[in-house]
Amino acid sequence: MLFSTVIFVVMLGFSTCALQDSSYYVPKPTFTVFNRGFEVSIPDEEGIQLFAFHGNLNQPMEGLAAGQFSRDILKKNKMGKWVYKNRRTYLSEGDTIYYWLFVIRNNLGYRYDDAVYTVKNISPRPDSYYSSSETSHDSSDPTSEKHNVSCSTSQEPKEKQPIYDVILSNLTLQLIQMQEDLKTLQENNKLYEDIIEKSPNGRQLVLSGDLPFKKEDALFVTVSILKNTLNIRVAIKNAEYNEDRSKITFEVEDLEDKIKIIKKKDKINSGRILLTY
Repeated sequence: MLFSTVIFVVMLGFSTCALQDSSYYVPKPTFTVFNRGFEVSIPDEEGIQLFAFHGNLNQPMEGLAAGQFSRDILKKNKMGKWVYKNRRTYLSEGDTIYYWLFVIRNNLGYRYDDAVYTVKNISPRPDSYYSSSETSHDSSDPTSEKHNVSCSTSQEPKEKQPIYDVILSNLTLQLIQMQEDLKTLQENNKLYEDIIEKSPNGRQLVLSGDLPFKKEDALFVTVSILKNTLNIRVAIKNAEYNEDRSKITFEVEDLEDKIKIIKKKDKINSGRILLTY
């Protein structure tokens, strides 16, 4: 039940680009910078289950990277805010924090991307602020854990809370990165398709080697090889032998058919016939 519960929460968060409730948007966070350390907060709203802060100091973020500062907050504070606290980093006026936020609300995920904060005002903070039992968990600190596991909204027995938190945090970050990678792949794939479509030989393939039925026309031979060897039935736009009938150059109707054939080319190339493209 642990695994299925966590996956339910995170998978819904993963699909949020298309499915999130348009009535909620991650608000612009409030930054408070001290003579040592800083805080980033957003107000609580009903249904918020997680607030994650990821940032770099004076270095732009690369996509949805974890960043130098990386922490999931699983519980709001007594003032009704979700607060990321850093108590180790010294900032100066003019320093820039590049960051992105992630919020899970009612099992749906929402992002606040490509954000930048420039330090303008620095407030003093009493020494007692740094002696609190709550510690920072930034990834920039090699002695601390990447995720805070001391705070949880889980109702399970206390000794089981840390593993729940770690699983939720890790899966959330992994799926966010997968979402970004998938978007990049889709964009690249569309670009490749456009390039291939504009190429004069974009939908052509070549059969060579020990071709069967050499007395038959090229179209018949091509269809036979695709059908009998690859178990593929696609429309062939045209097919031609070269002068000595050792090769057949054929063209399919669209790129999807070409890709379908290429994926199975090893079935041909392991024998006496060679498929190239």
